[in-house]
Amino acid sequence: MLTDLFVSDVDAYFHELFSTFPIKVSSNRGMRMLRPQSSDAKETKECKAKYKKYLGTANQAAKHAHVMNCLNAELAFRKQNNSLGFMRAFITWINKNEWLTYEHLIDLSNTTKTTISYGNTLI
Repeated sequence: MLTDLFVSDVDAYFHELFSTFPIKVSSNRGMRMLRPQSSDAKETKECKAKYKKYLGTANQAAKHAHVMNCLNAELAFRKQNNSLGFMRAFITWINKNEWLTYEHLIDLSNTTKTTISYGNTLI
């Protein structure tokens, strides 16, 4: 596709992050906006610049995959605990590298649970 020639990896990575992050959440006080709806908003451009700086030039794909895994783990955790209303705003989430707070959830989901069953095998 012709547009693929003009879209960098960083642009694609940010678009995936931006579109996965919730726009708004419901809280006790009503609806709360977490990020702008438009990718052209000033706040979105600030977030994109910060994210581009975080990704740097080396291992961009791995860093982005890690951030996305953390975001998806946080979203699953918050949905399970009915706490989406307490999620940080996108700009805060980017500025404070908030995904690092949820790394442990990835480790928990990746560990395999093994159970030992006694008496079920023949010798």
